Amino acid sequence: MFSGDINPTAYYLPGTTGWAEFSGNTDLPVVLWNPLIQTSGPNFGVQTNYFGYNITATNNFTVVVEACANLANPVWVPLTTNTLVNGLSYFSEPFQPAASARFYALVMP
Repeated sequence: MFSGDINPTAYYLPGTTGWAEFSGNTDLPVVLWNPLIQTSGPNFGVQTNYFGYNITATNNFTVVVEACANLANPVWVPLTTNTLVNGLSYFSEPFQPAASARFYALVMP
């Protein structure tokens, strides 16, 4: 018996196997976790006063965009929560001229 979420879902990473059997044995639904930041195309990069990119995935779910300025001492700060509609969402934030670097991650809420 599970505690907490009354409708849990198991998310799995691309390239892993055995999830159909896991679902069959546990009766839990399984969903591929594959959101990607699109690093090409007209929506990627610095635009007029902001930086942005598309987020894509095969499933419609919600991701949190986090950012940090230093990977050697990372302090990840949540920026936005994006719901992918039909597997797509657009993220943007005002340009950070004082930042020497900015790194982004997609995480579950």
